[in-house]
Amino acid sequence: MAAAEIHKAGARESSGTKFLFGAMGIGAGMQTLVQLSLFASAWEKFVHFKTSAINLAGAWKAKVAGGMLLSSPASAPPTWAWGYIIGPKLGA
Repeated sequence: MAAAEIHKAGARESSGTKFLFGAMGIGAGMQTLVQLSLFASAWEKFVHFKTSAINLAGAWKAKVAGGMLLSSPASAPPTWAWGYIIGPKLGA
């Protein structure tokens, strides 16, 4: 789908080409920020739950602990550029 939009943009007048190179520039800029560690492409944090005891059969007890992984959706700069090229209509 993105390849078809790139081909159409190249076949149109100069405004399509400006749009295409603008999208490539945004993707390249984001990739540069990721490589320089100024922008995180993904975020993760593990949240620990309180440790508690469970009474089992007889005098047996078990200590249990757990947690939950919180994370952002993974974001790749080329994906942002493709989404910019094909637009919200085709991207949805």
